[in-house]
Amino acid sequence: MDLQTDISEATDWLQKTIDQFPGSKGIYLGLDTLNMDEGNGSNIEIGLSTDCDPGELTDEWTYECDNYGEAYLLNGLYLVSDSFENEELWSDDEREFAEYVIFLSYSGVVLREALFNLETIDDFISIWGFHDGDMFFLINKLNDKKTVITDAGL
Repeated sequence: MDLQTDISEATDWLQKTIDQFPGSKGIYLGLDTLNMDEGNGSNIEIGLSTDCDPGELTDEWTYECDNYGEAYLLNGLYLVSDSFENEELWSDDEREFAEYVIFLSYSGVVLREALFNLETIDDFISIWGFHDGDMFFLINKLNDKKTVITDAGL
């Protein structure tokens, strides 16, 4: 895994996507690690909402985003997943637990830094986590100040 490269590439992807949909105030980043297609697919989906208040910690807007950008492959997550499948050192329970912790933690660090690097005139709130499960607030921007909302050991 190459943390700095993953942050740089995720920043570029986020910036490009946000630029396509100006006025977005909610950024939903959903982990979907079942579509990595041997490194040719994606593992993060993005939804953007213009109908939310970045100052309120509510998640209702994530279920009906106005726009969906192109999904993204965070390479570090693919590399970890590939090692789980190719190294038979893990029981199914150990692998599932490790995937949950590693995928959530690593993606949180990468996406947190990418969101801090994001250049946008609009205030925003961001949520990230598993697209079909646990979601967490990550960064919000209010009045040109970016703040980490989730700071649980990331």
